[in-house]
Amino acid sequence: MLCEKCSSQIILGKGSNDKEKWCPTCEGFEVLSKEESRRHYNELIKETGQELKRLRNTFEVNSLIITLLVTREGFLLPTLKGFGFDSFGYVALTDLISKILIKGSKGTKECNCLDSDFQELIHLAKSHYEDLRILLLINKDLASVVRVPPSSLRSASFEYEVFEQMYGKFNPEDLDPDLVEIVKFNDKWENIRDNLYENGFVSSNEAYKNQVENKKFDHIFEEYFEAIQTKISFELAMQDDKLFSQDKFENSFEYVDLLDVIGDIFYSNLEIKKQAPLEFECSLRPVSKGNFDNIIKTLGYDVSRTYDLLVFTKDKKTTFPLIYEYGEELLIPPITLKLFKKLLNALYSQELMDKLSKDGHSFEKKVCASLENIGLNVSQPNDCTKKLINIVDNIDIKKRTLEIDIVAYNYHTNKLFVIDCKNILFTSSFIFGDREEKIYEKLAEQPEKQEKRIEYMKNNLALFGLSSKKVKKYISVLITANKEPINVLGNCHIISLREIEKIKDLEPI
Repeated sequence: MLCEKCSSQIILGKGSNDKEKWCPTCEGFEVLSKEESRRHYNELIKETGQELKRLRNTFEVNSLIITLLVTREGFLLPTLKGFGFDSFGYVALTDLISKILIKGSKGTKECNCLDSDFQELIHLAKSHYEDLRILLLINKDLASVVRVPPSSLRSASFEYEVFEQMYGKFNPEDLDPDLVEIVKFNDKWENIRDNLYENGFVSSNEAYKNQVENKKFDHIFEEYFEAIQTKISFELAMQDDKLFSQDKFENSFEYVDLLDVIGDIFYSNLEIKKQAPLEFECSLRPVSKGNFDNIIKTLGYDVSRTYDLLVFTKDKKTTFPLIYEYGEELLIPPITLKLFKKLLNALYSQELMDKLSKDGHSFEKKVCASLENIGLNVSQPNDCTKKLINIVDNIDIKKRTLEIDIVAYNYHTNKLFVIDCKNILFTSSFIFGDREEKIYEKLAEQPEKQEKRIEYMKNNLALFGLSSKKVKKYISVLITANKEPINVLGNCHIISLREIEKIKDLEPI
């Protein structure tokens, strides 16, 4: 959207209001052009990359890898309490470890997590990845760079106080005395941001606030939806798709389940000494190779193949470092192993789709239970032991013309809801605007199908013990596991399981 007064780009978020749309040009700030914004971030990325290389070469390589692995595990500690997942920090450290394994380090200083150079390395690695992602958003016309004087930084920024709490207060002497560059989302980011949040993705700021307020994110998804969430969290932070290059598992899918087992067995080796917002202290007790090998044999897996798939050493190329071998010991990060299993489940989409088709009824049962929880009836009035689910017009599959997932009703409002449940796998397609198009394609046949289902119910109310005197409104509803970018398609309302309460207020279309 462009400003009506000056035709400049409208941007999103100001102060504590994430929905405020405003024009920086009208307030006297300079908005850089797309080319200027790209040039600014390319220079910033280059400078940060050089400093990262210098800091990396400060430390002795083995101690650096171990410290990075333990620190990376610490980034996942908030997920144990459901507070959110800092994907930028985690992906940045994963990439950094991968680079060090191949390129090594020329340093000799023993690394520890409290070293100021190490802390700066962590900060820059995360900042570097955030800058790479911002550059992508600029290229997609979703963000712009705005120049503001330091005195206006607080008023022009969104959640400036939260930023200060997370990263410390700025010293004015460290800032450009004239202008400071800040990145702002363009207003069309609003729908994307809302969709991200409603599907379970939180920003670093939100993850921090969740920890401060002890607010847990409500997970209602089945295993495969959590897997897709994990993949998208990585995808939102990555500069490329290197993390997704896991072809070696394609013919060894049975080893994916081993990740969970190993994570459970060696979880006690993770000692959590401190866990507070933005502050954590943890350690990983090493495991002897002999002990690990015996456990793998006992579980019935091939030791050599396990090492090939899950264990890495210096000079061994890997895009996603898991278990680290050094000398006769192994460092096993249990939370990472479980996270990696979810990622693999998401990458092997065909396996997910197969599971989706087999386990489809579990989602329908969850929807059914949610409908009852909000006060709708799903039981047959003439036989309360029977649920109005999986209704078909013919027992003979060959003669069947329709199937209704769920019928719910409320005699007080004279409403009957004909519901179809849709487990549409979540992908990153909606981030850059084509999720809506894909959903239209996926659900294109639903209005016609729902019309036939409603007609069937109108003609067969008595068959299910329903009263035609008490049902006056027939409402078509598609219930999805994810919050989709469209709310209506033809005669169908589209709502997610998260917003199930809204169904009671729907009217026929």
